[in-house]
Amino acid sequence: MKVLVTGGAGYIGSVTVEALIARGDDVIVVDNLSTGHRGAVHPKAEFLEVDILDTPALIRAMVFKVDAVIHFAASSQVGESVKDPQKYMENNVGGTLSLLKAMRAAGVNKLVFSSTAAVYGEPGSVPITEDQPTAPANPYGMTKLFMEQAMQTFSDAYKLRSVRLRYFNACGASPNRGEHHDPETHLIPLVLQVAQGKRDDVKIFGTDYPTPDGTCVRDYIHVDDLARAHIAALEYLQNGGPSVSINLGNGQGYSVRQVIDVCRQVTGKDVRAAEAPRRAGDPSQLVASAEKARDLLGWAPEKSSLEQIVRDAWRWHQAHPSGYPESESTAPPPAPAMPNTAITDETAQTPVTQPSAGKSNEDERKPISATSTIGLGETMILQRTADKVGLRYSRLDEYDLDSKEAEKARGLISAEMAASKKFFPLSLEEKPGAAPILHIAVVDALDVTITDALQFMLPEYTIQPVVVKGANLKEVTRKYYGAEQGGAGAG
Repeated sequence: MKVLVTGGAGYIGSVTVEALIARGDDVIVVDNLSTGHRGAVHPKAEFLEVDILDTPALIRAMVFKVDAVIHFAASSQVGESVKDPQKYMENNVGGTLSLLKAMRAAGVNKLVFSSTAAVYGEPGSVPITEDQPTAPANPYGMTKLFMEQAMQTFSDAYKLRSVRLRYFNACGASPNRGEHHDPETHLIPLVLQVAQGKRDDVKIFGTDYPTPDGTCVRDYIHVDDLARAHIAALEYLQNGGPSVSINLGNGQGYSVRQVIDVCRQVTGKDVRAAEAPRRAGDPSQLVASAEKARDLLGWAPEKSSLEQIVRDAWRWHQAHPSGYPESESTAPPPAPAMPNTAITDETAQTPVTQPSAGKSNEDERKPISATSTIGLGETMILQRTADKVGLRYSRLDEYDLDSKEAEKARGLISAEMAASKKFFPLSLEEKPGAAPILHIAVVDALDVTITDALQFMLPEYTIQPVVVKGANLKEVTRKYYGAEQGGAGAG
């Protein structure tokens, strides 16, 4: 499977990429490196330094390359979301909408989303099941819920199916990848930093919660188990499963004090803890039920012991005391800007004059030609658009369209559309008071990807596909280009 992973340079994303590659998948990682690390990206993954708000770049990354998407990219700090909710709305909600639009344009209809059990807020009962009401207690959880709702809407309207995985407190480490945040806000790495001598103490935010020891209780889940769950969700979608939200968890909660005690035992260090006031937006208990994940995905945690989780994290932090080494980005250079000169077309036909008044709509089709006074501007727009989404285009009449060669030509055109990402503009039809209609050749069902990509990039036009078959290839070419005989290869 070919999978695009947003946020694949981050903690959970990089471990999931590692697991995907281990099972033989081709992976494209998209990350703007605002919080991720280039050194965390698996060397066998293709890496693109792209922001998910850059919709055209996402289309270019996906078109004809990707079967499914795993979406990790998001801002994820509860405290920061309370102080700066606008950032979370723009990056999380806006970024997800950008991704969904790009997936539609690129013809990708399977999405696994890294959500959070923070969408539930203060739960009515523990462990939390998926049928409990969602009432986020902070802007971070609110944006994740908005993201889920957008995905369900796209599923209902456009058949873009998604699995939304809700979980808490990813922790632990794989042998090669672990947790490196700046600033660090997660409990276990904070405690381990005290054990390493990097901090004087770890703060306990609130000691008066309605829990056995007065501190917050959370469900901690090993990052390796989370990676397996995301892959299981991919397989669920691949097998035709409908859109769904699913909880992930161990089903057992640990308090902040309990986590600190286990860290002391594993490291053998005397970790100092300092009590502090409650932090805004923190519910008292968050423990997820994973029964639905077992039923639908066949998934269950394999590394549920808190001691093992801390031991794996401690091993990684000892081996990487400074986290990931920073290295220069390997993002491809930006596409060169189009020159402000006319685009030549060696196969252009004789210029077509402006149609006179009273002509029928059929006669108002204007062949697109670099040498045509009417078509030059459209040709330049098409060229720029093609560059943005990684496509090329040429004219149908470049092919030998003699009747006995029509099927062969159609096969060649279809193959070039698939392998070379090429499309074939036919004509521009203008009607008063309506958007111009850009007719393009469509050879088979695969071409809907190109049609959707062009429609997204050219919203001021209506993209109208015209089906061409072997029998009508020459007829379509004559109708739209005004060619009485075949093109460059015709006899």
